[in-house]
Amino acid sequence: MAGTTLEFYEKPEQYPVSQYGGAAGNLYQIAAPRSKDAPLTKLIEAYQISQYKTSLAGCSGLFSKNLKDYEGLVHKVEAFERSGGLRADSKAEPLVLVVYSNFRGHALIPVSVEQTENGDFQMKVYDCNKPSALQTLTVKKDFNGISYEDYFYASYLEYSEVAAAMSGVELHSMEGDPSLYLSIDKEFGMVRNQEGKTPDEIEGAYEQKPFGAAEDVFSGIRSFVLPKGDYQLTVDVPEGEAETTNPDSVTFYLGTEDYFAEITSTDENADLQVKAEETQGGSLTMELQSDSKEGETSSFTMMNSLGMERTLEMNGSNAVVSLGENNEISIEAPGQETISLDGQQIVLQGGKAESSFFTDPKENPLKVLSLETNVSCDKKNNLSGTAIAEVVLNAETERNVTVTAEFYEKEGAPTAVYTEKKTVNPGRSQISLSFENLKTDFQKTQGNVALSCKLTITDESGNAAFYTSDGIQVTLTNQGKPGSGNNTKPDTGNGNNTKPKPPVNNNDETDADDSEDSKPSVPNSNKKKRAVTSVKTSVKKLTLGVGETYTLKASVQPANASDKKLKYIASNKRITVTAKGKITAKKVGVSKVTIKSSNGKKAVVQISVKKKPAKIQLNAKRKTIKVGWKFQIRAKFPKGTISNKLTYSSSRKSVASVSSTGKITARKKGTAVITVKTYNGKKARMKVTVVK
Repeated sequence: MAGTTLEFYEKPEQYPVSQYGGAAGNLYQIAAPRSKDAPLTKLIEAYQISQYKTSLAGCSGLFSKNLKDYEGLVHKVEAFERSGGLRADSKAEPLVLVVYSNFRGHALIPVSVEQTENGDFQMKVYDCNKPSALQTLTVKKDFNGISYEDYFYASYLEYSEVAAAMSGVELHSMEGDPSLYLSIDKEFGMVRNQEGKTPDEIEGAYEQKPFGAAEDVFSGIRSFVLPKGDYQLTVDVPEGEAETTNPDSVTFYLGTEDYFAEITSTDENADLQVKAEETQGGSLTMELQSDSKEGETSSFTMMNSLGMERTLEMNGSNAVVSLGENNEISIEAPGQETISLDGQQIVLQGGKAESSFFTDPKENPLKVLSLETNVSCDKKNNLSGTAIAEVVLNAETERNVTVTAEFYEKEGAPTAVYTEKKTVNPGRSQISLSFENLKTDFQKTQGNVALSCKLTITDESGNAAFYTSDGIQVTLTNQGKPGSGNNTKPDTGNGNNTKPKPPVNNNDETDADDSEDSKPSVPNSNKKKRAVTSVKTSVKKLTLGVGETYTLKASVQPANASDKKLKYIASNKRITVTAKGKITAKKVGVSKVTIKSSNGKKAVVQISVKKKPAKIQLNAKRKTIKVGWKFQIRAKFPKGTISNKLTYSSSRKSVASVSSTGKITARKKGTAVITVKTYNGKKARMKVTVVK
C-alpha cells in the first residue's frame, strides 16, 4: 500500500526533504521524488503488493468501510493539510487513498485539496507511477464520484489503521485468505449464493475483469471474488440473446488458499455447485450437474497448496468431488462403474471412491513437468553446465532419489551421462544439477552438434519419472581425428560407467521443427544463441467432431530464437497429433495438446470432441439483403454434435458472394443459393435475394 507514507513521515533522516524538492515547510509543499529509484518510490511500489493483505482489502477488509465516501475523504485531507502534516503536528492523521477501475486498483498519497470555481474538489496526490510531479485527482462537487486516469471510484483509510494491520507483517504474509475465486468461460456466466443473490448484491463480492478491457467487451472468461460459502455457477442467457462462446463445452475454475480446480464438461449447459468452508484448511466441494441425455464427458483437474496435481476423467457430467482438510479426495459419480484418475482406472463401489493427493503404494508419486538445460563444451570437448527440472512428488514425506541426465547425439548409447543423489520434498519443487568436465563420446570433434537430454528420476522403491529436452546446441573444438571422440566411455559423474537403462516415456509425443532453415548450419562458435521465451498458438480451445482433423499453428517467441523445434503431446487417446501439429479427433470426450519447445516453454490447447453431426441448420432459410449489405451465416447442430470446419459456396458469386467464415456480401440484384457443408458431408442451403 501507499501506506509506506508513515515511514516517510516518521524517518526524516532516511528520507530527507531535500531529496524531494528543497526546503519545505510542511507536507503539501514537498515535491514528489524526481526519480523512480528514490527510496520513497521504491517503498511505495513494494507496498502495492500488500494491498492483497486480507484484513485490508479482502472481501471484509478495512478499505470496504470507506468505499465511495468522498465527502469524508475531502474533509480528512483538508484537516491533514491544515495541520501541516506530521512534521508540524504529531497528531495529524495521514491517509492512504486507493482508486479503482473495473479492472485494477492503485494506491496514492493525498497531500492537499482545494475547491475549483465549478465546485469540484481538486486533490494533489503522489502517484509512485509518476514520480516526477504531484498529480491531480478530482472529486465531483456532489460527491458522487472521482476522476483519475481510468479510475472512477475510491476508498481511503487513516494510516494508523494501515500501520496497525501491517505491524510485524512481511510482504507475502502467510495469513489465510477467506475469499473464494470462481470463473466460467461463458459470456453470460453468473454466480449466485443460496439466496439467489449475484455478486453486486453480496457484501464484499465483486467481478474481476482484465486490465485494459472495455466494459462491453467479453474477454473470454468471467471471474468473481466472493466470501467463502455456497454458490452456483450457471449460464444465464438474457431473453433475445444467444450464448456463442464455446458453444460445445463449459469450463469452470475455482480456487481458495488451499485448493485450485478446473472442471470441464462437454455439456455446455452444465451447472456447478460449490461449497467452500469458511475456516482455513476447510473442505471444498464441487458438484457438476447436467440434464443432458447425450454421451457427455467431464474432467476435474485439482491442485493443492503444495502443487500436487490430480486429474479425474469420467463419462457423464454429474459428479460430486470433495477436497478435504487432509488432502483427501472423495468422488461420487452416480451411474458410473469406473473413472480415470491420472490415467489409471478406478472401480467405483456404489458410484463412490476415496482417494488422495498422496498416491497409494501402487502408484508412481513422481512427475517431471519441465527441464531446462544450459551446457557447453571445453577445448577437449568435455561437457559442463546445468540442468534444472520442475518435479512434483505426490507423497506425504520427502524421498531420496537418483537423478540421471543422459545426453544423446543420436539414438544409441549416450554421449555423456551424469548421475547425482538428491532429496525431493513433497509437492512441487526444483531439482538442480551442476556438472563440469564430463567425458564425452561425440561422433565428430568439430562443429555444431545438437543434443537431447533425457532426465530420469528414480526413488528407492523403483518408481521413475522421465523427461526429454531436445535441441541443445554445443560447439566442438577438439582438434583430434573425426569420429575418435575422446576414446573413453561417457562419465556418469559418480564413477559408475555402467550403461544406464533407457528411460521409457508413456506420453504420445511427436517432434516438429517449425524452422524454415532446418538444414545443417555452418559451424560458428561466435553466433549468439537466443532462447525461446514463450510458445504461441492460433487457438487456445478447439471443438471437433469425431474423425475431423485440424492443424494447429504454433510458433516460438522471439521469432529469431536459435532453436524453433516444437513437440506436440496428446494427453489421452481421444485424439492423436502428428509431428506437424495435425490433430485427429478419435473419441468423444475432452483432451488437450501440449506444445513444448526444447527448453521447456509450453502452450496448451484444450480439445473437446463431439459426435459427427447428422444434419446442419442455418440461422435462416431465406434472406433478403440490399445491395452492398452483409449478412453473417451461423450454423447449428444437434445436441452433442459439431463440425469445426465449414465450407461455404455461392451458386451466383456475382449476385451474392460468401467468405470462408460465412459472411455474405450482396453485390447486385438477383437471387443466389449459399451452400454450407460440414466436414462429414452434411449440407444446408440458404436462398439469398438481393434487392436495390
